Order: sequence, then structure tokens, then C-alpha cells
Amino acid sequence: YMSNYERGLTVLDISDPTQPTQAGLFDTYPASDQTTFNGAWGVYPFLPSGLILVSDINSGLYILRDNTRQSPLASISLSQARISTEEGKDLLLEVTP
Repeated sequence: YMSNYERGLTVLDISDPTQPTQAGLFDTYPASDQTTFNGAWGVYPFLPSGLILVSDINSGLYILRDNTRQSPLASISLSQARISTEEGKDLLLEVTP
């Protein structure tokens, strides 16, 4: 997730870091794509709801939903509330879908 001033928000798929691809775009400043200091100033994509906050220098705050996500946030749980092992020993926790 990148804020790119007049270009707006860009979402990159970096599954293959050697060949990132654009997965999404939201232009907060459609009047221009120049390299001046207008448009998207910052982006925050870490809300538990999955919403993305984009702050724009000229027009304020945008609250966006990321439609590029392929699956909802997952969660895991353990079979016991407390699991322990001796110090210095390995502990293997198996996670299954």
C-alpha cells in the first residue's frame, strides 16, 4: 500500500518481490498526475476491519475497502489455554486450516 501524492493510493502485489504488480489503485486527486505535493499524503491499511485510511492533502480523509483481498482475515486458536515446555526444549505447535 503506497500513497503517491497526485497518483493517489497504489496497491501492489509483492507475492514475487522481483516482479511486483499493481493490484489496485484509487486516485484521490484526479485533476493531475504530476510530481507536485498534492493528493494522497499517507495510507494506513492495518485496521482490523480491513478498511484502508487514505489522507489527502487537498480533500481530507478517505475510508476505502480493499476489494483486492482474496480471503478474509483468519484467526487461530489453541486446544488449551496454557501450553508449556521445559526451558531449552523445543515446542511444536501444529496449525491446521
